[in-house]
Amino acid sequence: MPLILRKNVSGAEIYLWQLTETESELKTLVRAEDAVSAESFISAARRRERLAWRAALRASGIDAEVGYSADGAPFIVGSGQCLSVSHCAGMACVALSDSRCGVDVEAANRDCSRVSSRFMTAGERSLMGGKPDSEVVVWCAKEALYKYAGRRGLDFLADMRIIGRSKSGLRAVVAGEKVTVHILRESGYVVAVAKV
Repeated sequence: MPLILRKNVSGAEIYLWQLTETESELKTLVRAEDAVSAESFISAARRRERLAWRAALRASGIDAEVGYSADGAPFIVGSGQCLSVSHCAGMACVALSDSRCGVDVEAANRDCSRVSSRFMTAGERSLMGGKPDSEVVVWCAKEALYKYAGRRGLDFLADMRIIGRSKSGLRAVVAGEKVTVHILRESGYVVAVAKV
């Protein structure tokens, strides 16, 4: 079982799952309805990613049904606990919290240079100081903020801003609300956790 990180970040439990199993192997780690849910994807890679985040959720000890809101956000049926998930090639991440949270995971070496002008302002670029993974960190932070806000249609430049740095990550504003985005680096990946 490649659960490579379990960490509490400001009250959110983070579970990071390295995707090494086959689809068949992953199906043995999840509930039957999780496996059925994954079948809706044509792409084998997408099925494995769905199964991996479900396996991470099951590794947390939660064995409840997962539902989806009208906006497509997953939630734990019958629970008031916040669930946020993310996945990319090779990794899946789950965040669980008693209050709102958002999570994103990306490969630290992802090249965002062609699209960075769509999500990163000149001020944010300056704030990040030109570090090699700064574009990935900002992308990841804004994806986590988007999930934290829980509503569609937010603009990554106008509605979300990185306004400063903190000991644990970044200070940000999303839709007028101040939020901390905690940044973790693990096994060549960046994980962003948006939480008040």
